[in-house]
Amino acid sequence: MRPCDTPRLRLREMTDDDLDDMAALLGDLQVMEYYPHPKDRTEAAAACVDHARELGMQRNPELRHKSPSHEVFSLDL
Repeated sequence: MRPCDTPRLRLREMTDDDLDDMAALLGDLQVMEYYPHPKDRTEAAAACVDHARELGMQRNPELRHKSPSHEVFSLDL
């Protein structure tokens, strides 16, 4: 699902090609200086799962990601 555009931005879904750039940004102390409590990967993954569950999403084993270590959550609309 493509993210919604805003009046000033045209957004797109991230791809695997974005991972190195995002890791560099999130690992840059100057970029993260104003973020109160940066998380490591495990904490970030747990926070994402918690957020998904708060939105009513549930793990869906029928949906697969190409990486076997990823879980896919979905929401019936």
